[in-house]
Amino acid sequence: MSQALSAPAAGPVASASAAHASAQMTSAAASYAAMTSADSQAQRVVFIVSLWDEFVDPAGVGDVRLREYYLGQAPKVQPRDLTDAECELILGGLFADAVDVGAIKLPKPHKAEDFQFAVRYANTRGEDVKLTLKSKPGQARDLVWASETARDHTLSSAEVIVILSDVAKGIHALVN
Repeated sequence: MSQALSAPAAGPVASASAAHASAQMTSAAASYAAMTSADSQAQRVVFIVSLWDEFVDPAGVGDVRLREYYLGQAPKVQPRDLTDAECELILGGLFADAVDVGAIKLPKPHKAEDFQFAVRYANTRGEDVKLTLKSKPGQARDLVWASETARDHTLSSAEVIVILSDVAKGIHALVN
């Protein structure tokens, strides 16, 4: 399944079936294609789901939870007990891995290190996740689905696909 997409068109895919997640991703791909083709001068940012899958499946880490993989912590009793700083570390690591394996394609000259995540109020209804381009700190983008990081999903979950799609959409907005 080789799909390139940027962000979900609807809500998060919490515990959704694979068919529903696939339909959301297809819809997101269509809306992303329309967004990028509307402005041929835009610096295109693409998220390729199949490349993420190729990273997590053969490596045998698909069933590993975010906190265990990126923080080296075994899952805690309550999944939503991560601190703001821990969520930022997970998002940064997840994003860097997606760029390293080619699942998120950044326009030149950008690199993963050019961006940073700021999380406030992790584990609350008011959770706030912002993405900034370090060279333009005053221009932050809100990441709606990145708050799913605090729920400690597995690396191969549909929720992680939605998080990465949200990040790609945020980057696209920051660099264009």
